Amino acid sequence: MKIVDGKAVAETPEEEAALKGLVETEVSGLKAKRDELLGKLKALDAHKDVDPEEFKALKAQAAKIEEERALKAGEFDNLKKQLVEAHAKEKEAWETEKATLRQSLENNVLIATATQAIAQEKGSALLLMPHVRSRTKLDESGNPVVVDESGNVRVGSDGKPLSISALITEMKADVATFGRAFESSGQSGSGSQQSNGAGNTDRFAGMKPTDRITAAREAGITK
Repeated sequence: MKIVDGKAVAETPEEEAALKGLVETEVSGLKAKRDELLGKLKALDAHKDVDPEEFKALKAQAAKIEEERALKAGEFDNLKKQLVEAHAKEKEAWETEKATLRQSLENNVLIATATQAIAQEKGSALLLMPHVRSRTKLDESGNPVVVDESGNVRVGSDGKPLSISALITEMKADVATFGRAFESSGQSGSGSQQSNGAGNTDRFAGMKPTDRITAAREAGITK
C-alpha cells in the first residue's frame, strides 16, 4: 500500500479489500451517529421547551456527519476506479512485452533452425534465409513449421507439419528458382565452382549484408 496525494492507494486485491472494509466500518459508524442525532432532534421537536441553540447545533452536527459519510463513500468509489485503471494499464504493458518476447524468440529459433538445415544441404544462408523466413513460423507449442502464402501450416506426405529441412530440400530441387543458391553436387575444383552460381557468391564476401543481397540480385543469383 502506498500514499498518493495524501490518500492510501491499494496495490493488491487484498489491500483493496482491507481498505474497503475500513471505509465501510467508518461509514457505518457515521451513519449510526447520524441516526442518533436525528433521534435526538425528533425528541426535541416533541417538546416545546427545546433550546433553539441546542437544536441548531444538533442539526448542524447531523448535516456535517452526513457530508463526511458521503465524502468517504465517494473516496472509495474513486479509489476503486483508480485500481481498475491501473490494472488495465499493467495488463496492456504485459501483453505488449509478451508479444515482443515471442517475436524475438520466434526469430531466434527459426533462424537457427533454418541455418542448420541450409548448411546440411550446402546452401547459401545469405540467399535463402529471406525466402525461408517468410515461409515459416512457430506453432502454438513453439515448434518451427512451414506455412503457405495464406499463413496455413503445410503438411508433408507423412501427415505431419512440414519441417524446415523438408522446405530446404524442396528449394534445392527447384533448380530454376534456387539452384544458384546451392553448391552443385558435381563440383570438383575452382573451374566447376565458377560455372556454378553458388561459387560466384564468394566475390560478395567483403560486402555488408545488405550490399551482398543487392549485388546477388543484380547478378541474377536470387530473386
